[in-house]
Amino acid sequence: MQIVFKREKNSLTDSGCTDWKHLTTLLKSPHEDSKSHLNSMVALITMSSLIGVLDVGLKEHVEREVEYWVKILRRIVATIKLLASQGLAFLGSTEDITSLHKGNYFSYLMYLAQFYDIIRTFTMICK
Repeated sequence: MQIVFKREKNSLTDSGCTDWKHLTTLLKSPHEDSKSHLNSMVALITMSSLIGVLDVGLKEHVEREVEYWVKILRRIVATIKLLASQGLAFLGSTEDITSLHKGNYFSYLMYLAQFYDIIRTFTMICK
């Protein structure tokens, strides 16, 4: 751990350990009681708690994004199903969402945008 947080010169970190039978004794006595080990452990615990907080925040952000796009896709699929069930053409003479001849699909989405903020935002992105 000290190698990650702070490099300290001692026989254990420089040349390693060859006395494997007594390794636990070697680690417990000077190493775990040293100030640098304590500082490294404090840094590790602090970083772990920060990473945990960041991870939770990132996870919540991703979940909100997924929920947002699922809502949009549900409305788009519902629009497609409605037009298909009525045998209506999807596109007009132009595929521009701002055109008067945009067709049934974009016209219906613009209609929904009057009532749903989520669709309104989506149609603004498409313009």
